[in-house]
Amino acid sequence: MKKHAKIFFMAVVISLGLSAAVSAQAVEPAALTLAQCQALAAQKNSDLKIQAEKRYQAEQQLKQAQGDMMPDIRYELSQSRQNSISDTPKYTTSKFTLSQPLFYGFKKVKTVSLSKSAVKQQELLYEAAQRNLKADVSTAFYTLVQVETDLKDIQDSHDLLQNRLKELDDRVQLGKSRESEVLVVQSQLGVLLAQEESAENDRQAALETLAFLTGLKAEDLTVTDDNAALGNMDPVEKYLEAAKNRPDLEALRQEIVTQNYQVKIARGDYWPAVDLDTNWFTGNSDRPENVTWQAAVSLDFPLFQGGITQARVNGELSRLREANEILVLLTDQVNTDIRKLYKALLSSIAQVETLKDAYAKANKSYQLQLKDYRYGLVNNLDVLQSLTTLLDGKRSLDRALMQVKINKALLDIAAMQ
Repeated sequence: MKKHAKIFFMAVVISLGLSAAVSAQAVEPAALTLAQCQALAAQKNSDLKIQAEKRYQAEQQLKQAQGDMMPDIRYELSQSRQNSISDTPKYTTSKFTLSQPLFYGFKKVKTVSLSKSAVKQQELLYEAAQRNLKADVSTAFYTLVQVETDLKDIQDSHDLLQNRLKELDDRVQLGKSRESEVLVVQSQLGVLLAQEESAENDRQAALETLAFLTGLKAEDLTVTDDNAALGNMDPVEKYLEAAKNRPDLEALRQEIVTQNYQVKIARGDYWPAVDLDTNWFTGNSDRPENVTWQAAVSLDFPLFQGGITQARVNGELSRLREANEILVLLTDQVNTDIRKLYKALLSSIAQVETLKDAYAKANKSYQLQLKDYRYGLVNNLDVLQSLTTLLDGKRSLDRALMQVKINKALLDIAAMQ
Protein backbone atom coordinates (compact mmCIF):
# COMPACT_ATOMS: atom_id res chain seq x y z
CA MET A 1 0.00 0.00 0.00
CA LYS A 2 2.81 2.39 0.87
CA LYS A 3 4.49 1.55 -2.44
CA HIS A 4 1.34 2.47 -4.41
CA ALA A 5 0.94 5.73 -2.45
CA LYS A 6 4.55 6.66 -3.18
CA ILE A 7 4.08 6.00 -6.89
CA PHE A 8 0.88 8.07 -6.92
CA PHE A 9 2.63 10.97 -5.14
CA MET A 10 5.51 10.95 -7.63
CA ALA A 11 3.05 10.90 -10.57
CA VAL A 12 1.24 13.94 -9.16
CA VAL A 13 4.52 15.83 -8.70
CA ILE A 14 5.67 15.01 -12.25
CA SER A 15 2.27 16.02 -13.66
CA LEU A 16 2.33 19.33 -11.83
CA GLY A 17 5.88 19.95 -13.02
CA LEU A 18 4.96 19.27 -16.63
CA SER A 19 1.89 21.51 -16.36
CA ALA A 20 4.00 24.35 -14.97
CA ALA A 21 6.53 23.90 -17.77
CA VAL A 22 3.82 23.95 -20.43
CA SER A 23 2.26 27.05 -18.86
CA ALA A 24 5.62 28.81 -18.77
CA GLN A 25 6.17 28.01 -22.42
CA ALA A 26 2.71 29.27 -23.32
CA VAL A 27 3.25 32.57 -21.52
CA GLU A 28 6.73 33.17 -22.88
CA PRO A 29 6.45 35.37 -26.00
CA ALA A 30 7.91 34.05 -29.23
CA ALA A 31 10.84 35.91 -30.73
CA LEU A 32 9.79 38.08 -33.69
CA THR A 33 11.55 38.24 -37.03
CA LEU A 34 12.00 41.43 -39.03
CA ALA A 35 9.13 40.51 -41.37
CA GLN A 36 6.81 39.90 -38.41
CA CYS A 37 7.74 43.24 -36.85
CA GLN A 38 7.02 45.00 -40.14
CA ALA A 39 3.64 43.28 -40.41
CA LEU A 40 2.69 44.30 -36.85
CA ALA A 41 3.80 47.87 -37.50
CA ALA A 42 1.68 48.04 -40.66
CA GLN A 43 -1.41 47.07 -38.64
CA LYS A 44 -0.75 49.63 -35.92
CA ASN A 45 0.79 52.58 -37.74
CA SER A 46 -1.28 55.77 -37.62
CA ASP A 47 0.38 57.28 -40.69
CA LEU A 48 -0.86 54.37 -42.79
CA LYS A 49 -4.35 54.69 -41.35
CA ILE A 50 -4.38 58.43 -42.07
CA GLN A 51 -3.18 57.82 -45.62
CA ALA A 52 -5.88 55.17 -46.07
CA GLU A 53 -8.48 57.77 -45.05
CA LYS A 54 -7.04 60.22 -47.58
CA ARG A 55 -7.33 57.57 -50.28
CA TYR A 56 -10.96 56.98 -49.29
CA GLN A 57 -11.65 60.72 -49.40
CA ALA A 58 -10.16 60.90 -52.91
CA GLU A 59 -12.43 58.06 -54.00
CA GLN A 60 -15.46 59.96 -52.70
CA GLN A 61 -14.30 63.08 -54.55
CA LEU A 62 -14.23 61.01 -57.73
CA LYS A 63 -17.80 59.85 -57.14
CA GLN A 64 -18.88 63.47 -56.63
CA ALA A 65 -17.20 64.53 -59.87
CA GLN A 66 -18.88 61.70 -61.77
CA GLY A 67 -22.23 62.54 -60.20
CA ASP A 68 -21.87 66.19 -61.21
CA MET A 69 -22.12 65.11 -64.88
CA MET A 70 -25.39 63.27 -64.31
CA PRO A 71 -28.85 64.91 -64.47
CA ASP A 72 -30.30 66.41 -61.31
CA ILE A 73 -33.91 65.18 -60.87
CA ARG A 74 -36.15 66.58 -58.13
CA TYR A 75 -39.77 66.77 -57.09
CA GLU A 76 -40.94 70.17 -55.89
CA LEU A 77 -44.15 71.09 -54.10
CA SER A 78 -44.87 74.65 -53.05
CA GLN A 79 -47.92 76.54 -51.90
CA SER A 80 -48.35 80.28 -51.67
CA ARG A 81 -51.17 82.52 -50.41
CA GLN A 82 -51.93 86.10 -51.15
CA ASN A 83 -54.41 88.79 -50.23
CA SER A 84 -56.65 88.86 -53.27
CA ILE A 85 -60.25 89.60 -54.19
CA SER A 86 -60.07 86.93 -56.87
CA ASP A 87 -61.31 83.39 -56.52
CA THR A 88 -57.77 82.01 -56.34
CA PRO A 89 -56.01 83.45 -53.31
CA LYS A 90 -53.99 80.24 -53.02
CA TYR A 91 -51.48 78.91 -55.57
CA THR A 92 -50.04 75.41 -55.53
CA THR A 93 -47.12 74.26 -57.66
CA SER A 94 -46.33 70.54 -57.98
CA LYS A 95 -43.70 69.46 -60.49
CA PHE A 96 -40.75 67.25 -61.39
CA THR A 97 -37.61 69.07 -62.47
CA LEU A 98 -34.61 67.84 -64.42
CA SER A 99 -31.39 69.78 -64.89
CA GLN A 100 -28.70 68.46 -67.20
CA PRO A 101 -25.35 70.20 -67.81
CA LEU A 102 -24.66 70.04 -71.55
CA PHE A 103 -21.36 71.85 -71.94
CA TYR A 104 -18.98 73.50 -69.45
CA GLY A 105 -15.87 73.95 -71.54
CA PHE A 106 -14.87 70.31 -70.81
CA LYS A 107 -14.39 71.28 -67.14
CA LYS A 108 -16.59 68.53 -65.75
CA VAL A 109 -14.95 65.84 -67.88
CA LYS A 110 -11.51 67.05 -66.82
CA THR A 111 -12.63 67.15 -63.20
CA VAL A 112 -13.47 63.44 -63.39
CA SER A 113 -10.06 62.72 -64.92
CA LEU A 114 -8.41 64.85 -62.24
CA SER A 115 -10.24 62.93 -59.50
CA LYS A 116 -9.13 59.59 -60.96
CA SER A 117 -5.55 60.86 -60.99
CA ALA A 118 -5.92 62.00 -57.37
CA VAL A 119 -7.10 58.53 -56.32
CA LYS A 120 -4.08 56.96 -58.02
CA GLN A 121 -1.81 59.47 -56.33
CA GLN A 122 -3.20 58.67 -52.87
CA GLU A 123 -2.69 54.95 -53.52
CA LEU A 124 0.95 55.63 -54.39
CA LEU A 125 1.39 57.79 -51.31
CA TYR A 126 0.03 54.90 -49.24
CA GLU A 127 2.71 52.63 -50.75
CA ALA A 128 5.33 55.30 -50.05
CA ALA A 129 4.21 55.45 -46.41
CA GLN A 130 4.58 51.66 -46.23
CA ARG A 131 8.13 51.96 -47.61
CA ASN A 132 9.05 54.59 -45.02
CA LEU A 133 7.59 52.46 -42.25
CA LYS A 134 9.63 49.45 -43.38
CA ALA A 135 12.78 51.55 -43.23
CA ASP A 136 11.95 52.75 -39.70
CA VAL A 137 11.17 49.23 -38.46
CA SER A 138 14.31 47.78 -40.08
CA THR A 139 16.50 50.41 -38.43
CA ALA A 140 14.88 49.87 -35.03
CA PHE A 141 15.01 46.08 -35.38
CA TYR A 142 18.68 45.89 -36.29
CA THR A 143 19.61 48.52 -33.71
CA LEU A 144 18.09 46.23 -31.08
CA VAL A 145 19.82 43.14 -32.50
CA GLN A 146 23.12 45.01 -32.60
CA VAL A 147 22.83 46.15 -28.98
CA GLU A 148 21.88 42.63 -27.84
CA THR A 149 24.87 41.22 -29.72
CA ASP A 150 27.07 43.82 -28.04
CA LEU A 151 25.67 42.80 -24.66
CA LYS A 152 26.47 39.16 -25.36
CA ASP A 153 30.04 40.09 -26.32
CA ILE A 154 30.41 42.06 -23.09
CA GLN A 155 29.13 39.09 -21.08
CA ASP A 156 31.53 36.76 -22.91
CA SER A 157 34.35 39.18 -22.12
CA HIS A 158 33.25 39.21 -18.51
CA ASP A 159 33.42 35.40 -18.40
CA LEU A 160 36.93 35.37 -19.89
CA LEU A 161 38.16 37.94 -17.38
CA GLN A 162 36.56 36.00 -14.54
CA ASN A 163 38.46 32.91 -15.64
CA ARG A 164 41.61 35.00 -15.84
CA LEU A 165 40.95 36.36 -12.36
CA LYS A 166 40.44 32.88 -10.92
CA GLU A 167 43.74 31.73 -12.44
CA LEU A 168 45.55 34.75 -10.99
CA ASP A 169 44.03 34.17 -7.55
CA ASP A 170 45.39 30.63 -7.64
CA ARG A 171 48.82 31.89 -8.73
CA VAL A 172 48.85 34.51 -5.97
CA GLN A 173 48.17 31.78 -3.42
CA LEU A 174 51.13 29.87 -4.83
CA GLY A 175 53.31 32.98 -4.87
CA LYS A 176 53.66 32.93 -8.66
CA SER A 177 51.78 36.20 -9.27
CA ARG A 178 51.46 39.50 -7.51
CA GLU A 179 48.30 40.95 -6.00
CA SER A 180 48.61 44.01 -8.21
CA GLU A 181 47.94 41.78 -11.25
CA VAL A 182 44.65 40.75 -9.65
CA LEU A 183 43.70 44.39 -9.15
CA VAL A 184 44.32 45.15 -12.82
CA VAL A 185 41.88 42.41 -13.87
CA GLN A 186 39.33 43.55 -11.28
CA SER A 187 39.63 47.07 -12.68
CA GLN A 188 38.90 45.80 -16.16
CA LEU A 189 35.90 43.89 -14.83
CA GLY A 190 34.58 47.13 -13.37
CA VAL A 191 34.92 48.84 -16.74
CA LEU A 192 33.04 45.96 -18.36
CA LEU A 193 30.22 46.28 -15.83
CA ALA A 194 29.90 49.98 -16.69
CA GLN A 195 29.84 49.13 -20.41
CA GLU A 196 27.20 46.48 -19.76
CA GLU A 197 25.04 49.02 -17.93
CA SER A 198 25.37 51.46 -20.82
CA ALA A 199 24.54 48.75 -23.36
CA GLU A 200 21.52 47.67 -21.33
CA ASN A 201 20.28 51.26 -21.34
CA ASP A 202 20.71 51.33 -25.13
CA ARG A 203 18.82 48.05 -25.34
CA GLN A 204 15.88 49.42 -23.37
CA ALA A 205 15.78 52.50 -25.62
CA ALA A 206 15.83 50.29 -28.74
CA LEU A 207 13.08 48.11 -27.25
CA GLU A 208 10.89 51.15 -26.61
CA THR A 209 11.38 52.38 -30.19
CA LEU A 210 10.48 49.00 -31.70
CA ALA A 211 7.59 48.59 -29.25
CA PHE A 212 6.20 51.98 -30.33
CA LEU A 213 6.34 50.95 -33.98
CA THR A 214 4.83 47.47 -33.51
CA GLY A 215 2.30 48.33 -30.82
CA LEU A 216 3.65 45.69 -28.42
CA LYS A 217 4.84 46.15 -24.86
CA ALA A 218 8.58 46.53 -24.53
CA GLU A 219 8.75 43.92 -21.77
CA ASP A 220 7.01 41.37 -24.02
CA LEU A 221 9.19 42.05 -27.06
CA THR A 222 11.96 39.69 -28.13
CA VAL A 223 13.49 39.49 -31.60
CA THR A 224 15.51 37.04 -33.65
CA ASP A 225 17.45 37.79 -36.81
CA ASP A 226 16.60 35.11 -39.39
CA ASN A 227 18.05 36.92 -42.41
CA ALA A 228 20.90 35.11 -44.09
CA ALA A 229 24.33 36.61 -44.52
CA LEU A 230 24.86 38.81 -47.56
CA GLY A 231 25.60 36.97 -50.79
CA ASN A 232 26.77 38.42 -54.09
CA MET A 233 26.25 42.15 -54.60
CA ASP A 234 24.30 43.48 -57.58
CA PRO A 235 25.76 46.48 -59.42
CA VAL A 236 24.59 49.89 -58.28
CA GLU A 237 22.91 50.47 -61.65
CA LYS A 238 20.37 47.77 -60.85
CA TYR A 239 19.33 49.59 -57.67
CA LEU A 240 19.15 52.93 -59.48
CA GLU A 241 16.97 51.40 -62.19
CA ALA A 242 14.63 49.81 -59.64
CA ALA A 243 14.31 53.10 -57.74
CA LYS A 244 12.78 54.82 -60.77
CA ASN A 245 9.48 53.11 -59.94
CA ARG A 246 9.47 54.04 -56.28
CA PRO A 247 5.94 54.98 -55.13
CA ASP A 248 6.96 58.43 -53.90
CA LEU A 249 8.41 59.24 -57.33
CA GLU A 250 5.37 57.78 -59.06
CA ALA A 251 3.15 59.86 -56.77
CA LEU A 252 4.96 63.00 -57.90
CA ARG A 253 4.54 62.00 -61.54
CA GLN A 254 0.85 61.52 -60.83
CA GLU A 255 0.81 64.96 -59.21
CA ILE A 256 2.07 66.38 -62.51
CA VAL A 257 -0.77 64.61 -64.34
CA THR A 258 -3.25 66.00 -61.81
CA GLN A 259 -1.85 69.50 -62.18
CA ASN A 260 -2.18 69.29 -65.97
CA TYR A 261 -5.88 68.65 -65.48
CA GLN A 262 -6.05 71.62 -63.13
CA VAL A 263 -4.68 73.82 -65.92
CA LYS A 264 -7.28 72.49 -68.38
CA ILE A 265 -10.07 73.01 -65.85
CA ALA A 266 -8.97 76.60 -65.28
CA ARG A 267 -8.91 77.22 -69.05
CA GLY A 268 -12.45 75.86 -69.24
CA ASP A 269 -13.66 79.15 -67.72
CA TYR A 270 -12.99 80.79 -71.09
CA TRP A 271 -15.75 78.65 -72.61
CA PRO A 272 -19.51 79.17 -72.33
CA ALA A 273 -21.72 77.02 -70.10
CA VAL A 274 -24.82 75.37 -71.58
CA ASP A 275 -27.56 73.84 -69.39
CA LEU A 276 -30.87 72.12 -70.04
CA ASP A 277 -33.67 72.64 -67.51
CA THR A 278 -37.06 70.92 -67.77
CA ASN A 279 -40.23 70.88 -65.65
CA TRP A 280 -43.13 68.38 -65.63
CA PHE A 281 -46.14 69.86 -63.85
CA THR A 282 -48.52 67.68 -61.83
CA GLY A 283 -51.73 68.60 -60.03
CA ASN A 284 -52.99 72.16 -59.74
CA SER A 285 -50.54 74.98 -60.17
CA ASP A 286 -50.27 78.58 -61.20
CA ARG A 287 -49.09 77.61 -64.64
CA PRO A 288 -50.98 78.70 -67.76
CA GLU A 289 -53.86 76.43 -68.69
CA ASN A 290 -53.00 73.27 -70.66
CA VAL A 291 -49.25 73.67 -69.98
CA THR A 292 -47.95 70.33 -68.63
CA TRP A 293 -44.23 70.65 -69.31
CA GLN A 294 -41.59 73.28 -69.83
CA ALA A 295 -38.02 73.10 -71.18
CA ALA A 296 -35.28 75.71 -71.47
CA VAL A 297 -31.70 75.74 -72.72
CA SER A 298 -29.52 78.43 -71.17
CA LEU A 299 -26.20 79.79 -72.42
CA ASP A 300 -23.75 81.60 -70.14
CA PHE A 301 -20.88 83.11 -72.15
CA PRO A 302 -18.16 84.94 -70.16
CA LEU A 303 -17.06 88.10 -71.95
CA PHE A 304 -14.97 89.91 -69.36
CA GLN A 305 -14.06 88.98 -65.78
CA GLY A 306 -11.30 91.45 -65.00
CA GLY A 307 -8.49 88.98 -65.78
CA ILE A 308 -9.58 86.52 -63.08
CA THR A 309 -9.55 83.50 -65.40
CA GLN A 310 -6.14 84.36 -66.83
CA ALA A 311 -4.72 84.75 -63.34
CA ARG A 312 -6.18 81.37 -62.34
CA VAL A 313 -4.63 79.70 -65.40
CA ASN A 314 -1.26 81.32 -64.70
CA GLY A 315 -1.37 80.13 -61.10
CA GLU A 316 -2.09 76.53 -62.15
CA LEU A 317 0.71 76.68 -64.75
CA SER A 318 3.08 77.86 -62.02
CA ARG A 319 2.08 74.95 -59.79
CA LEU A 320 2.67 72.61 -62.71
CA ARG A 321 6.22 73.92 -63.14
CA GLU A 322 6.74 73.60 -59.39
CA ALA A 323 5.63 69.93 -59.46
CA ASN A 324 8.10 69.20 -62.27
CA GLU A 325 10.95 70.78 -60.32
CA ILE A 326 10.05 68.83 -57.18
CA LEU A 327 10.15 65.60 -59.20
CA VAL A 328 13.61 66.46 -60.55
CA LEU A 329 14.83 67.32 -57.05
CA LEU A 330 13.47 64.17 -55.41
CA THR A 331 14.81 61.97 -58.21
CA ASP A 332 18.30 63.41 -57.67
CA GLN A 333 17.96 62.91 -53.91
CA VAL A 334 16.86 59.28 -54.33
CA ASN A 335 19.76 58.50 -56.67
CA THR A 336 22.20 60.18 -54.28
CA ASP A 337 20.82 58.26 -51.29
CA ILE A 338 21.10 54.95 -53.13
CA ARG A 339 24.69 55.63 -54.17
CA LYS A 340 25.57 56.58 -50.57
CA LEU A 341 23.88 53.46 -49.17
CA TYR A 342 25.59 51.31 -51.79
CA LYS A 343 29.01 52.73 -50.92
CA ALA A 344 28.29 52.33 -47.21
CA LEU A 345 27.37 48.69 -47.81
CA LEU A 346 30.57 48.05 -49.76
CA SER A 347 32.57 49.73 -47.01
CA SER A 348 30.93 47.67 -44.26
CA ILE A 349 31.57 44.47 -46.24
CA ALA A 350 35.23 45.40 -46.61
CA GLN A 351 35.44 46.14 -42.88
CA VAL A 352 34.01 42.71 -42.08
CA GLU A 353 36.67 40.97 -44.15
CA THR A 354 39.44 42.98 -42.50
CA LEU A 355 38.05 42.47 -39.01
CA LYS A 356 37.67 38.72 -39.53
CA ASP A 357 41.37 38.49 -40.25
CA ALA A 358 42.21 40.79 -37.33
CA TYR A 359 40.06 38.76 -34.94
CA ALA A 360 41.64 35.47 -36.02
CA LYS A 361 45.12 36.88 -35.43
CA ALA A 362 44.11 38.40 -32.08
CA ASN A 363 42.73 35.05 -30.94
CA LYS A 364 45.92 33.25 -31.94
CA SER A 365 48.01 35.92 -30.21
CA TYR A 366 46.02 35.54 -27.00
CA GLN A 367 46.43 31.77 -26.96
CA LEU A 368 50.19 32.16 -27.47
CA GLN A 369 50.43 34.82 -24.76
CA LEU A 370 48.69 32.49 -22.31
CA LYS A 371 51.13 29.73 -23.16
CA ASP A 372 54.14 32.04 -22.81
CA TYR A 373 52.80 33.42 -19.53
CA ARG A 374 52.63 29.97 -18.00
CA TYR A 375 56.30 29.50 -18.95
CA GLY A 376 57.19 32.91 -17.52
CA LEU A 377 58.14 34.40 -20.89
CA VAL A 378 55.67 37.34 -20.68
CA ASN A 379 54.03 39.19 -17.82
CA ASN A 380 50.34 39.56 -16.93
CA LEU A 381 50.05 42.99 -18.58
CA ASP A 382 51.03 41.43 -21.90
CA VAL A 383 48.32 38.80 -21.48
CA LEU A 384 45.70 41.38 -20.52
CA GLN A 385 46.64 43.59 -23.46
CA SER A 386 46.30 40.61 -25.77
CA LEU A 387 42.93 39.72 -24.22
CA THR A 388 41.69 43.31 -24.57
CA THR A 389 42.68 43.31 -28.23
CA LEU A 390 40.83 40.02 -28.72
CA LEU A 391 37.66 41.24 -27.02
CA ASP A 392 37.66 44.57 -28.84
CA GLY A 393 38.19 42.75 -32.14
CA LYS A 394 35.21 40.46 -31.48
CA ARG A 395 32.90 43.36 -30.66
CA SER A 396 34.08 45.33 -33.69
CA LEU A 397 33.51 42.32 -35.96
CA ASP A 398 30.01 41.70 -34.66
CA ARG A 399 29.10 45.37 -35.06
CA ALA A 400 30.42 45.39 -38.62
CA LEU A 401 28.46 42.24 -39.46
CA MET A 402 25.28 43.86 -38.18
CA GLN A 403 26.04 47.09 -40.03
CA VAL A 404 26.18 45.09 -43.26
CA LYS A 405 22.64 43.83 -42.62
CA ILE A 406 21.38 47.30 -41.74
CA ASN A 407 22.90 48.86 -44.86
CA LYS A 408 21.58 46.06 -47.08
CA ALA A 409 18.06 46.34 -45.67
CA LEU A 410 18.00 50.12 -46.12
CA LEU A 411 19.40 49.83 -49.65
CA ASP A 412 16.76 47.29 -50.64
CA ILE A 413 13.99 49.46 -49.20
CA ALA A 414 15.37 52.59 -50.87
CA ALA A 415 15.31 50.80 -54.24
CA MET A 416 12.02 48.97 -53.46
CA GLN A 417 13.75 45.61 -54.01
